[in-house]
Amino acid sequence: DGDDSLSKRGWARFLRQHPTELERALWQQIRRGQLGAQFRRKALVGDVVLDFWCPSRKLVVELGVRHEMDDALEARRSQAVRAMDGARGSRVLVIGPDATAEGAVDQIRGALR
Repeated sequence: DGDDSLSKRGWARFLRQHPTELERALWQQIRRGQLGAQFRRKALVGDVVLDFWCPSRKLVVELGVRHEMDDALEARRSQAVRAMDGARGSRVLVIGPDATAEGAVDQIRGALR
């Protein structure tokens, strides 16, 4: 449905324009291929907005939230990643809500090795 897709793109755009403190700090350290891989921020995959997506390395980085992630949402995220062209075999790295940007970068570096 075109209207639904447009609203999802609008939501992704809104999230990019209003990042959390951790998202902002992390993006400053991983943007422009600084870790040797290009990331997309708040990427719309299927009907799910992923925090960070590195298509060339098939890595999804999700920043955790304070409450338990809903199982249905997690299933939708996994399905969306698998459905994306070229995403077969993607890994999902979940970074805890208390992480620092530096700690998150270290985890991402480890996942990219």
